[in-house]
Amino acid sequence: NAYKEIIVRKNPGPGEFSSLALAIDSIDDVPCDGNRYLIIIHNGVYIEPQIVLPCCVYVVGTSMQNVRLTPKEYGYPFITCSNSTGLAFLTIENTDPDEPAVYIKNCGEYTLLHKIEFESCPKAIKVETNEDAEETSLCYLEYVATTDAYNYSILCTDNNVAGGYGSELSIENFYSFSHCDDSIIVDGQNSKL
Repeated sequence: NAYKEIIVRKNPGPGEFSSLALAIDSIDDVPCDGNRYLIIIHNGVYIEPQIVLPCCVYVVGTSMQNVRLTPKEYGYPFITCSNSTGLAFLTIENTDPDEPAVYIKNCGEYTLLHKIEFESCPKAIKVETNEDAEETSLCYLEYVATTDAYNYSILCTDNNVAGGYGSELSIENFYSFSHCDDSIIVDGQNSKL
């Protein structure tokens, strides 16, 4: 199936947007397997409010080093991913020390992070499956790097009874630079790498 493309750039042209949040808000139908969206972000630093990626929406930067997402304020996970979502080719920086930079909750079939860098994100990635899940959460990390993830780079967890749904994490080329108390934490009776 073809994706519907949405363009984000610092100086947007007609039909383009100046922020990821505005691009997501422009989606006026329900993304699903037969109706997927691809948001392409061009080079720049984007100061964004809390981002919640709807199902079947993928965000792809044009450069891992030159597309940078920074939270406008603190008090929440910066980017929350749901089922069939993905982030690729960008940097996430300077997030709330008390919240995960990327929160992947009950993602079901999959969420993908590909060529993502986290800089000064004390809690980089949290993958959680809770009692509201309808299936095990599968998360794929491909070339993910963290720098100064003081608390953790990755927390993979569930709070379900043994034999219930969990969080499963597949990692290929993962890097943890500078200070990090715990690079990878797996917690819960049904969660695993």
